[in-house]
Amino acid sequence: MLRQRKYYITAGAILFAFLMLFMINQKDSTNNQTGNKELGNEEARTESSVKDEVTTNENELIKEDNTLSIANDIAAESSLDASEAEEELRMAEISEDTKDEVHELIKLYYNVKVKLSKDLLMTTSQEEEDKTIASIEKKREVIEKYKNIKTVLKPGLKPNTYVVFTTYDTKLNNIDSLVPGMSLLYLVSNEKGKLSIYNDTPSDELSGYFEQMTREEDIKKLIDEVNTKLAAVITEDAALKELVEYLKAAS
Repeated sequence: MLRQRKYYITAGAILFAFLMLFMINQKDSTNNQTGNKELGNEEARTESSVKDEVTTNENELIKEDNTLSIANDIAAESSLDASEAEEELRMAEISEDTKDEVHELIKLYYNVKVKLSKDLLMTTSQEEEDKTIASIEKKREVIEKYKNIKTVLKPGLKPNTYVVFTTYDTKLNNIDSLVPGMSLLYLVSNEKGKLSIYNDTPSDELSGYFEQMTREEDIKKLIDEVNTKLAAVITEDAALKELVEYLKAAS
């Protein structure tokens, strides 16, 4: 009986030990789960923080891009305003006397009945001047008259020089329709201090300046208007169309 009680005590001790071990394992398991959960939460919080930081950085970059874009727009507008202001200032420097002188010069140049004066043209040599006058006189042989002459005056590349865009309707011999046309003239001061029409080959710098001016909005609009009118007239006038085709083939 004593031996049985001893077995019972021993069995109970072993059972108690298993229970204690089980409880410890359960506690460790719970602690591990809790630790893993806390570690997962920490990782989740870390990942969330990284995402938040990345998002914040992206937002900051977007803000910087937007700020830079706005700054560039403002700079472009400021540059445009400055360019327009400079153009207006240069235009304001053209006196009324100069405008009157330009008007008289253009009127003489496009009057086919008046012989060209050598003071009207500016060339580098007498030979070049004679050649220029002969060429203009040759063109005048087929022109009866220039009508509706209008000018747009612009400052030149250098002080006291001017660019004149001239539009007109040309009455040609044996052609009923008036032919729209446009010319660019460069005016400089001659030895007498009077404005003359420059007829030499322009430098690369001057050619670039002319090209730049043809891209200005008012001049672009003017060129488009003349081209549109000319195309319409050529379509409507058979004799003019034949002349234009002949000139194209001859050139």
